[in-house]
Amino acid sequence: MHEGSDYRKRAEECTALAQAARTPSQRTMLLHIADTWMRLAREAEDREQGGLKIELPRQRLM
Repeated sequence: MHEGSDYRKRAEECTALAQAARTPSQRTMLLHIADTWMRLAREAEDREQGGLKIELPRQRLM
């Protein structure tokens, strides 16, 4: 499983837990955690799609 998919799954779990939360503060906290997992999922998917592009300085040939 890719990192992004794993993070999305965790976000969905937090959202489900939030729906069953006993207090508004628990619900708010779990939804905040779900938002964080979703942000991490998007960042991981961006990395997976684009990869890291690092340009190294060219060495001069003598």
